[in-house]
This record gives sequence, structure tokens and C-alpha cells, in this order.
Amino acid sequence: MRLYISGIAPETTEKGFRKHFEKYGLLETVDFWIDVTTGKAKDFAFITMRAEEAKIVLETLSGQLLDGQKIEISKLESKHKNGAI
Repeated sequence: MRLYISGIAPETTEKGFRKHFEKYGLLETVDFWIDVTTGKAKDFAFITMRAEEAKIVLETLSGQLLDGQKIEISKLESKHKNGAI
């Protein structure tokens, strides 16, 4: 399941971001960006993990703090009939 995470603090590092979510299961993909101008994290990212683990992340972490800033998490719905995003 692919999840969209918003509200990421500029100080958050990719390593810290991964560590925060890996507690809940294997991250299949992580799309985490750094702003080239500021050198700081952009305020959103995407992760992909198994559906069972992703549901736990949605229920547990949405609205919680990561590096002092509240994050929101939502499930990305597929726009294609074959399930591809």
C-alpha cells in the first residue's frame, strides 16, 4: 500500500524518517525529497509497505509528532484499473 505523508519538519532527515516508519514494518519504497535551495526536507513524502503494516501506520501515526511537527498520513488510491499508480 502506498501512503502519502505530509507535514514533515524541515529538520527531518531521510534516515530519521525511515527509522520512524520502519518500526512498523519493511519499507518497500521511500520517496523523500530535500529542497536543493535550502538543503532541508520538503514537507511531504511517500512510502510503500505491506497493506497490513500500512494500516497500522495509518491508525497509529497520523496526527502524531515527528521531529516536533504533526504529520498527516493518507492512503493513495490507484487511478488505474490494474492497480498501478
